[in-house]
Amino acid sequence: KDLDAIRPSTLSQRVKSTVTKYYDRNDKLLWEDKGDGDYTLVVDPKNIAPCMGKATVAIEDKDFYKHGGVSPTGILRALISNSQGNAIQGGSTLTQQLVKQVFFPPDEAQQRGLAGIPRKIKEMILAVEVERMYSKDQILGLYLNESPYGGRRNGVESAAQAYFHKPSKDLTLSECAFLAPI
Repeated sequence: KDLDAIRPSTLSQRVKSTVTKYYDRNDKLLWEDKGDGDYTLVVDPKNIAPCMGKATVAIEDKDFYKHGGVSPTGILRALISNSQGNAIQGGSTLTQQLVKQVFFPPDEAQQRGLAGIPRKIKEMILAVEVERMYSKDQILGLYLNESPYGGRRNGVESAAQAYFHKPSKDLTLSECAFLAPI
């Protein structure tokens, strides 16, 4: 019932830069206003080093290109591990993580245990819908542009600039391997 209000088709419009840039008449950057909260720099996924997507898939969701938005084996693995009292594990796919980051407010997104079940169900439904509307490469590009990378930095472009002082398209394999688990 919440799909109409959430509108998964608007996902790509919701992932956007939150930094205002000021240029002079010669197109030289004068100043960036990043505000007081978290900030995001969004770039075309073609301008992100390919190794960043590969490293992220390898560490976060190795079956990303095989599932339809939800990984039953990932959820089962997390349930078993968590019920045995091991360290808390998540069973979310990259698509579910993207949906949670974009569509749910932080207080709802952080709910765990029984309180988090309604959100998890919505997240799974939305992930399946998003997978029907977007290609895997589009989803990965949106994920890389939206995900937090420590501190106030959201999106791989802001992380690449903050950590390595270069655009994300110029990241090396070792730099991608450094950023992916953050």
